[in-house]
Amino acid sequence: MKYVHNGFLYIFDKKSSDGSKKMWQCKRKDQQCKARLHSNAFTGELVRVVGNYTHDSDAARIEVIRTVNILKRRVTDTTEGTAQVINNCIGNLTQAAQGQLPMLESLKKVVRRRRNQVQAPPPMPATLQDLRIPQEYQLYEYQPGLFEPFLLAALEGQMDNILLFSRNTNLDLLERSKKWYIDGVTHFATTKSDRDVI
Repeated sequence: MKYVHNGFLYIFDKKSSDGSKKMWQCKRKDQQCKARLHSNAFTGELVRVVGNYTHDSDAARIEVIRTVNILKRRVTDTTEGTAQVINNCIGNLTQAAQGQLPMLESLKKVVRRRRNQVQAPPPMPATLQDLRIPQEYQLYEYQPGLFEPFLLAALEGQMDNILLFSRNTNLDLLERSKKWYIDGVTHFATTKSDRDVI
């Protein structure tokens, strides 16, 4: 946990003995900075600042940390592609903050790691060539720890791709059925890649 005050960044240290306050220490304690801060444990309001800083504030660094946190939230809230998420988050940074941003590959790793943590759906593909079905979407867990194939066929044609999602037990039921009823909903799809995902 982190706390920002007047351009300085604090990290959580401990709670007070009665649990009413959180005590924070300056993130630069490795540079012998003794500044500390107390906040209300329930509201987060600043209670008091203790000690003096041995360094200048770093507003650009705090802007970068906030931006990376926004990026992580955006990954869980949208299905945008990795590059789009990053561009939407860093587009309005100050020049000073842009100079302190992690390298692009590091930001891409942050996005992928966050997607894996929250098991977010993969981004919508821009083209059919970009369509990748992750392994976890190709299997069906019918009992805890027991899986069967769910993506039974991925047929690539010249005009369209056909993805057949089903379970073998459903195919067995179809095989024994005398009538099949089919419903198509592709007219709701707005793009060609949407039709392939329906």
